[in-house]
Amino acid sequence: MVAAGSYRIGADGRLTPISTAVADHQIDICLVVTNGEYAYGSNYTSGTVLSWKVGRDGSLTLLHEVAGTTDKPAAG
Repeated sequence: MVAAGSYRIGADGRLTPISTAVADHQIDICLVVTNGEYAYGSNYTSGTVLSWKVGRDGSLTLLHEVAGTTDKPAAG
């Protein structure tokens, strides 16, 4: 199982975990945070897009395991 996590970057450059192991039930993801309120991940293998709500403290809550699909998922 793949999971997403969020971290705070300290002034010294160190990462502090906020949310670790928020299950997303996908195989492989790449995350992009767009505006600090929502995060989206693309899943190469299934050709899907996932979505998370980003909390005020930076925590993640899975909104949709499949928020969208692409035209051409990877050949399996």
